[in-house]
Amino acid sequence: MIIYEPVFPADILSFDLANLDSKSENFTFDYYLDYFLKNQSHFFAAKLFGGQPHSPSHMIYTNPVVGYIFGKKELKEKLCLHLSALSVAPSYRKLKIGSKLMRLFEENGDSVNAWFSDLFVRESNAAAILFYKKLGYELYRKIFSYYSYPAEDAFEMRKSLQKDVEKTCQIRVKDVDTKEM
Repeated sequence: MIIYEPVFPADILSFDLANLDSKSENFTFDYYLDYFLKNQSHFFAAKLFGGQPHSPSHMIYTNPVVGYIFGKKELKEKLCLHLSALSVAPSYRKLKIGSKLMRLFEENGDSVNAWFSDLFVRESNAAAILFYKKLGYELYRKIFSYYSYPAEDAFEMRKSLQKDVEKTCQIRVKDVDTKEM
């Protein structure tokens, strides 16, 4: 069974399972911890409930993280919730874990009166782009030379939240180069 709950600091130590493929952006422990301390209300995890005992002599169970999502509030032209990372362990994909984490993240955005949720995705990551489109995200603009390693352009995608009834925040705008930002 999968449970969804806010991330606790100790959970960061078990993100590895969710970062096992080349499409997942990986960060250092210091990065995760610093980001968590500044934005903990925007971190959620999908965990296996009732994992394996630590040892046969103790009935202490862990709940390993099989997926996580985190982001932060930002003020762009309006208040938004920026998605910084979403990752689901390869063996747990196709179980709608990513969709559920995104829904929690967007509901969190609604609770802070954000106008939209946005994210950046590598132009070559067709699976992620399709996933986000299925959830209602639209291409907002292309950002040339956004990623440095490996060098690649990014798509900024947006989804209007409840506050943006007219959906004006997700209307496509002119593409930009990182030098212009």
